[in-house]
Amino acid sequence: SSMRPTPKELLLAAKANALLISNDSNIRYLTGCHLEGALLLVLPKQYLLFAGSLYAEAASHEAYDDVKVVTDVDTALFEKIKECGYESNDVTIRRMQNWKKKFKSTKFVQKDGYVEQFRRQKSDDELKVMKRAHRITQELLRRVPAALRVGITEAQLAWKIETWARELGAEKMSFPPIVAIIPLMEGSAKAALMSSARALR
Repeated sequence: SSMRPTPKELLLAAKANALLISNDSNIRYLTGCHLEGALLLVLPKQYLLFAGSLYAEAASHEAYDDVKVVTDVDTALFEKIKECGYESNDVTIRRMQNWKKKFKSTKFVQKDGYVEQFRRQKSDDELKVMKRAHRITQELLRRVPAALRVGITEAQLAWKIETWARELGAEKMSFPPIVAIIPLMEGSAKAALMSSARALR
């Protein structure tokens, strides 16, 4: 993304010398890597991604050029960092206690919302992609009523939706389509997170 900040720009916005990013979506935005439970240390001249030994190699192929991928958190590095911002909305009390125990010379300061500020800014190319996705979604919703025939299952309709999306130019789905055929008496609370073999009657 052209609106993605450099490490220096992000630190200037947060008024910090270092930032520890733990939110998965923020890490994906800043690094290009799809990971869960990773940590990203933002330093003035680089992004340092702690990906874990299982995912480091794959992450190194996905990561943007200014991201250095390593396996584990470098304790010696934190000894040089006197103060580090962190995303308090995403860090549990236990995790913070572990950090304070492990990185005794570093003071952790709450710094929330700064990555999200950059994420909210969209380039012209990103706006074009969003408008295209909106047009595809509108067309999908237009097609669904005609496909509702007695006997069609949730899984079959979900497959139709994904097939139509790709025919209309979608590269992939953000997540699998969720189709729930629910008898009126059961209520929406019965909806599953995955489409099943339940059929329309």
